[in-house]
Amino acid sequence: MPSIEIIRDLHAAAPVWRALEAANPGFVYQRFTLNEVWFHTIGAQDGATPVIAILRSGGKTALMPLALQRWHAVQIARYPGGSHANANFPATGVLAGQMPSASISAAVKRTISLARPDVDAILLER
Repeated sequence: MPSIEIIRDLHAAAPVWRALEAANPGFVYQRFTLNEVWFHTIGAQDGATPVIAILRSGGKTALMPLALQRWHAVQIARYPGGSHANANFPATGVLAGQMPSASISAAVKRTISLARPDVDAILLER
């Protein structure tokens, strides 16, 4: 099982995020800059705040950016842009082949629930 760190500050996650980009140049929609622009424009307009999950296992790293947004009386963590954005999956890179995606998602959900008890639901829709 990977170790999972939850970061609430987009820029605090930037060094890990950019290192992951450098090691996996095929990532386009998971890039820090694209998500930064989304959080500062559309996300800010919608009241979204970042919740970044950084997963580490065996010297390898993966990153799952989520946007925390209120929908009526419910606080939801979901991919930035929801199902309408191409960034609606984690930047798993080299970890993807090491463990089933469901295991990664379940571990992230548990960790977010512990770190952010104010999150009522985690919506990982594609």
